[in-house]
Amino acid sequence: MRRLNARAIRAPGTLSGIDDPLKPSGTRVAYFDPKTIRVLGRVSGIGLELAIFLLIGVKGGEWLDRRFDTAPVLQRVGLFFGIFAGFYSLWKLTRVSSSPPPDPRSSESDEREDRRDSRDDVQ
Repeated sequence: MRRLNARAIRAPGTLSGIDDPLKPSGTRVAYFDPKTIRVLGRVSGIGLELAIFLLIGVKGGEWLDRRFDTAPVLQRVGLFFGIFAGFYSLWKLTRVSSSPPPDPRSSESDEREDRRDSRDDVQ
């Protein structure tokens, strides 16, 4: 029996399975593209982060309500804080991922010269 190379069989960026000779007949083994795994990790991290911020806000508000005897007021404030913190984190992540990549043609020395020229213009 010949073992097949997964990279030669699947198209890039897709999920595909190949028959594994060591598994029972009809069973397929899935191979993921590393880029797909990275994207799935980011997306699951966003959901987890949002849930954690909400949980911290609500539970912190409940604790403060019990401590200061203010009923559901601080719990709602904590809920809104959690929503705000979660969406702020999401916004920061999308800003970083949507920013254009740096120009490979520019070097650090060019940037230093540009900064030096701009300082000379100010004086």
